[in-house]
Amino acid sequence: MTLADALSGLRGPVVTRVRYERVTPAGAVLADVTPAFVSGSIEANEDRAVYRTARFVIDPARPEAAELDPLKDVVRVTVDVRDGGDWVPCPVGTFCLTMPRFTVSERGVRQWEVEAHDLARLLLDSTTTAPYAVAAGANCVAAAAAVLADLGLPARLEPAPAVLAAPRQWPAGTPWLEVVNGLLQAAGCYSLWFDRFGIARSMPARDLATVAPAVTYGPGRMLTGSVTVESELTRLANRVVAVVTDPALPAWSATAENTDPNSPLSIPRLGKVFTKVLEVESAASQAALQAMAERYLREEAGLYRRMTFATLLDPRRDAHEVYAVEAPAPAGGRWWTRGHRFTLEPGAVMEHTVARVVIGGLA
Repeated sequence: MTLADALSGLRGPVVTRVRYERVTPAGAVLADVTPAFVSGSIEANEDRAVYRTARFVIDPARPEAAELDPLKDVVRVTVDVRDGGDWVPCPVGTFCLTMPRFTVSERGVRQWEVEAHDLARLLLDSTTTAPYAVAAGANCVAAAAAVLADLGLPARLEPAPAVLAAPRQWPAGTPWLEVVNGLLQAAGCYSLWFDRFGIARSMPARDLATVAPAVTYGPGRMLTGSVTVESELTRLANRVVAVVTDPALPAWSATAENTDPNSPLSIPRLGKVFTKVLEVESAASQAALQAMAERYLREEAGLYRRMTFATLLDPRRDAHEVYAVEAPAPAGGRWWTRGHRFTLEPGAVMEHTVARVVIGGLA
């Protein structure tokens, strides 16, 4: 039986267990602290600078809790899935702890309630101590990878050919996450996120139509309950104008328009223009800025639809994935994942949020 079979619930109940390990930021295991954790939950949200957050309840009376220092410790959470006679480990995130809130019950039971953030928190808390400069002609992704290597964080950034057209400099006190994301943005890549293994990731932005679905959900395919689809008009635009704000760069601008005569949202069909001005701090070139404008038109500026649904727990999920959903219109088809949440307990379901932009029609 494969892991996908074990998670589907079609071969019997889905059996899981949760492990908590104290690890280094590089992922080396220091101690198993599972007995100290009473419960937990995890949420992923691509609209946040820190993609994964978590909440844990810890029993400070348990011996393993004595090994935890909320000011410095990092905890990796793994959901083990029963596959026949074996346990298959599925890491679901690596988190920096924060100072706990103490609760005391009527019976005098003390617990810690701890909010935690993935390793991007380290890049927010650590800043430049002097002006940090990257020379013109430097490869943007390679420069971002060098920052992560200097900080000792594991990274897997997909290469991109873009180089800086002009020198970039960040003042002292700039969070390293801002530096890294500025370089990645200039290359036309997604902002940095940490995957479920605790590895820093980014890749060149992709088109929904060209990406193979990472998973298919539907009746008999882990989907449980109904789905909810809602439309949002606040992002509606059929023209996107992108401008560079860095004064060290040429006064580049780029325009992307929806002129498809078959699209009810297009300029010819509506007979009017809805413009979105996109301010971009930096771009590697005029062509890179044009690509940003076109991507925004394709992924953000249109009839924006958001869908929520629940599945059986699927610990394999990550950022910037495409889901295929088997359901009647307007729920069926390909969707970009926007986030998910689940509790760390047996029998938990996973709530997903996905979205897409409808440019060619309203269906």
